[in-house]
Amino acid sequence: MKAEGFTIIELVTTIVLLAIISVGVSSRWFGADAFRINSLAAEYVVYARLAQRIAMANSDVDIHLKLIQVSGDWQFAVIEDEASVLTTLHQVQIDAANIDIQATAGTGPSVLSTTTGLDIKFDGLGNISEVLIGSTPGQIAAGIAVEMTGTISQLLCISPLGFAHAGTCV
Repeated sequence: MKAEGFTIIELVTTIVLLAIISVGVSSRWFGADAFRINSLAAEYVVYARLAQRIAMANSDVDIHLKLIQVSGDWQFAVIEDEASVLTTLHQVQIDAANIDIQATAGTGPSVLSTTTGLDIKFDGLGNISEVLIGSTPGQIAAGIAVEMTGTISQLLCISPLGFAHAGTCV
C-alpha cells in the first residue's frame, strides 16, 4: 500500500523556495517609489531628446526644456521661444511624491523645487547653448547632471551636444 501526500523534505523545500521568491518579488509589490523614479527618469530623457530634435528641426527659434516642481509633482515642458514669444509645445506633469531632483551644471548640485527649476536651451544644431538652475547660469562644458532620488537614485546626463542618457556625465 502506497502512502499519498508529501514528505516533510518536499514540504520544507517548497516553503524555502516560496520564501526566496517572495523576498525577490516583494520589492516590486511594496516599492512603488522605485518604479516612480525610473519612470520619471525615463520620461525626462524622452523630453530632453524631443527638445533636441525640435531644436534641430526649427533652427530659427530657441527651444527650452524646463523642469520644475508644481504642487508636489514634477513638470517637464518643451517651450519654443520665438522673439520672446513663448509657446508650450509639449508638457507633462508626473506625480512624484517623495522624489528629490538635483542638477549640476559646472557648480552644484542644486536642489530643484517650486522656486528653483532647470532650464536648458538648445540651439539649431541640437547643442546646449545655455543652462539656468533657478536664475543662476550654469556651465555646460561637462554636461548637465541630473540626479533623481527617493528609495533609489537615478543619474541622468545631458551632454554639451544635447544628447540625453541614463548614467553619469564623463
